[in-house]
Amino acid sequence: MTMGMPFMAARPGEVYESKVWPGLKLEYGERHLLLEAPEEMDGLSSAVYGGGSGRLRRMVNIYVDRQYRCDDPARDIAELLEQWGYPAEGTAGLLTAVPMRYAAVAEECGEDFAVFCCATAGASNAA
Repeated sequence: MTMGMPFMAARPGEVYESKVWPGLKLEYGERHLLLEAPEEMDGLSSAVYGGGSGRLRRMVNIYVDRQYRCDDPARDIAELLEQWGYPAEGTAGLLTAVPMRYAAVAEECGEDFAVFCCATAGASNAA
């Protein structure tokens, strides 16, 4: 299993390439992470934008501070995707109060499977 925190000292634009899933890339942005697959995949997500089940090509995890007003998070994510030039179709978007540099990555590969996991988690601002 491969594990780590690849963005602790990262600068925007740095990319982590999966060791177990060829072509899967995780790009560090100033306030977001973009996970982009080499082709569409089946997705199942609880994301506030593009969640549910469907075909996905990318996922965006976006940092928001503690004062973020979550009146319409789907609208806010759509505006940021447009600002960053990411297509809305095939994209799921999540919000987190954890700075992106603390994102953890874990990967595992077996004979019949490959798993890539990127997580941000915090408890100091729990609801």
